[in-house]
Amino acid sequence: MGSCGFGRSDDMTVYTPDLDAIFTCLAATCPRLTTPEQRVGLELYRRLARGAPVYPQRVADSLETTSGDLLTMLDGGGLRNLVCYDRDRRIIGFGGLSVAQTVHRFTVDGRTLYTWCAWDALFIPELLEVTADVRSACPRTGATIRLSVTPERIISAEPSETVVSFLLPSAALGRSTTAESIASFCDHVRFVASPADGRGWAAPRVGMFLLSLDDAFCLGKMYNARRFGAALDDAAGSPDRRAPSAA
Repeated sequence: MGSCGFGRSDDMTVYTPDLDAIFTCLAATCPRLTTPEQRVGLELYRRLARGAPVYPQRVADSLETTSGDLLTMLDGGGLRNLVCYDRDRRIIGFGGLSVAQTVHRFTVDGRTLYTWCAWDALFIPELLEVTADVRSACPRTGATIRLSVTPERIISAEPSETVVSFLLPSAALGRSTTAESIASFCDHVRFVASPADGRGWAAPRVGMFLLSLDDAFCLGKMYNARRFGAALDDAAGSPDRRAPSAA
């Protein structure tokens, strides 16, 4: 952790991060997406936000590409470890957004979805251009944590002292399968009810540190800009930017 240039207070509960340095470490394991990959990624987020599994062929049709070319992008390159399929090869999760249940409930426009980790719930609202109601559980106490997250900021959090446990992914993350990435990174990135609870949760876990909600949100904005910047700029004025209705 020290190579990334951030420190912590003497009581080991509140960290003073250098977000640029943390992001540099994250970026090393998250390759830039090509423009076609960015378009596919945003389309998958939008379609999953309908609340049902996604058929790859429908994504290919909407992007005017072939199913073969789409599957090549999904199973290789920058999207390779971001996709979860069910037994029928329908897409049930992408880049942290899932229709399969996890501990992080993510409700948008009345539809209940889930995220793979706490951090996902903070940066995905910008990608969907929606406000999300988030409910999770503190891994230390079991207490319910509730947040309301817009594309621009976190507008409420209960408990107000909630922090995010975080760790830097290993260099092997980019070569991992989706399941391996979730197990080695996402499962450890949690909402924790307070800095004191965060200390107890993080203490036995090598490499784990705490971020404030605002710092974790800012880090997510940086992540979105790197991964989807060009496509987000292109979509900014599009009437189709929001998640489609369930119809």
